[in-house]
Amino acid sequence: LKLSKNITHIRRSAIHGCQSLETLIMPSALQEIGISAFQMCIKLNNVVLPDTCTVIEEQAFMMCSSLSNIRVPDTNEFIGARAFMSTALKTFEIPRDTEIIPYNPFVTCYIETITVDKDNNHFAVVDNALYNKDITKLITLPAGGVTNVYTAPSTLKTIESYAFADTVKINNFVLNEGLQSIN
Repeated sequence: LKLSKNITHIRRSAIHGCQSLETLIMPSALQEIGISAFQMCIKLNNVVLPDTCTVIEEQAFMMCSSLSNIRVPDTNEFIGARAFMSTALKTFEIPRDTEIIPYNPFVTCYIETITVDKDNNHFAVVDNALYNKDITKLITLPAGGVTNVYTAPSTLKTIESYAFADTVKINNFVLNEGLQSIN
């Protein structure tokens, strides 16, 4: 599928359920991918987003079960909750300009490794878990890359929704005294 180069927004559920779509050439002017825009495009396996794409809404690529590679530009500012739910991603780097990730974008995605661009001022990875920069909020612990024990850092105050989703290997949680909220 080749989209017009002038498209700036792909709206909610625009290409939802296109089960034969394998390759997608994103328009060079694209700024935003809407909620569930490509949900259930089960053969889609590789996506390269242009540098102009700053927003990936929630569930944008949810249940794209063949999606094993996505290039998200450094200019991305927002990655929605469950954006990559039930995909085949194994690794993911949080881009330089990403400021907002409400909660786990990788639910039921057995991702092994999450990294953060060295110049990102909003997120950090400690022991393969994704936190906000000051390590007070846990966003996700990758389901495919965990051991059997999770030990919360002493600074942790909030555990976001679905942070431990599908982490079937964990059998011991060591939480800190300063923890205030489990959402």
